[in-house]
Amino acid sequence: MEKKVLTIALLSLIAGSTIGFLVANRLNRSELESLRTENARLRAPAQPVDDEPTLSDEELRTRIKKADDDPSDIRYQKNLGVALYRYASMKKDVALLKESTRLLKRVLAADRDGFDVNVALGNAYFDIGYFGSDSAGYAESRQYYETALKKKPDDASVRTDYGLTYFLQQPPDYSRAISEFTAALRSDPKNEKALEFSTQAYMKLNDSANAHKTLEQLKAVNASNPSIAGLASAISANAGAAQ
Repeated sequence: MEKKVLTIALLSLIAGSTIGFLVANRLNRSELESLRTENARLRAPAQPVDDEPTLSDEELRTRIKKADDDPSDIRYQKNLGVALYRYASMKKDVALLKESTRLLKRVLAADRDGFDVNVALGNAYFDIGYFGSDSAGYAESRQYYETALKKKPDDASVRTDYGLTYFLQQPPDYSRAISEFTAALRSDPKNEKALEFSTQAYMKLNDSANAHKTLEQLKAVNASNPSIAGLASAISANAGAAQ
């Protein structure tokens, strides 16, 4: 893809609806692969690797400078902050993820309880923790997820991501993760990600009975979910090791 096209693509992102970005982020987040060393999964890229846009440092600096030159333009801070998050997450660029949080915090100062901004910041810090292998990022993301959940406690997607911060932190807190996944499933019994990670968390706690139960629920929701085979194999292996 030529640079001109890439530049237009980012400008289109910046000009687009913030709500649209956040929905896209949520979908991207829901594409975490089934198992990665049994307790983490890489998200599927938003598009094939060969087609991923690449923007020059100059292009990025120009847009960030515009935001810094007029920090009172909250709409621009919000749109650019979320666009940068999307791009940095795709590129697994921790430094640029941190830059996105800097812009989004300006928005948060003007709208402390804003649901969308708190979710965006939670997602950005989640990815800082994930891509940077830094548990502090997960801890930071929690405060924003918690604020968002006070406004919408039944949002199953945010609740699941909140639970994942406990699942992926070092050391993990599988019991707390299960508690959050269970809460997410009360709101959305068909939430596949909550069912997948509940199964993994139960296995980590050597609770094969509940792991089998949540796996069966996942099969009932979507029998073609790609994580099922791996989860079933892991449960069988755990059961065999316990004998």
